Amino acid sequence: MQDQLFDSLTEEQLRSRNTIKWNYFAPDVLPLWVAEMDYPTAPAVRDGVRRCVENEEFGYPPFTEDTLPRATADWCRQRYDWQVRPDWVRVVPDVLKGMEVVVNFLTRPESPVVLPVPAYMPFFDVLQVTGRQRIEIPMVRQDSGR
Repeated sequence: MQDQLFDSLTEEQLRSRNTIKWNYFAPDVLPLWVAEMDYPTAPAVRDGVRRCVENEEFGYPPFTEDTLPRATADWCRQRYDWQVRPDWVRVVPDVLKGMEVVVNFLTRPESPVVLPVPAYMPFFDVLQVTGRQRIEIPMVRQDSGR
């Protein structure tokens, strides 16, 4: 991500939006959710949504079982020159299920797992549900604010 994009958003701009994230809580609460809904939408995504609206395509798309894994493998190859086989890719419904799958795959029950804090609160639950020991590592704030 470019610093100028990150630094160009102000709290005032964000709170002026009609969203739960920025208007549900008291002004002294800074909502830092997992989803990055605050940044501009990628042009390719906007164009795709416009095409769906113009064609009135609001139902579920006819994806086959390997559509997303193939697209992910292609993206990894094009972006990073990684050779990822589509059968290595697992589709999960959300970030929490993804974290649970990874924690279960990479660690054994009762293993310590590092969690940088502050963190998205449901991450704490994932570690409890999977039976892992949580090791909190506080983030260090630098003069730059990062």
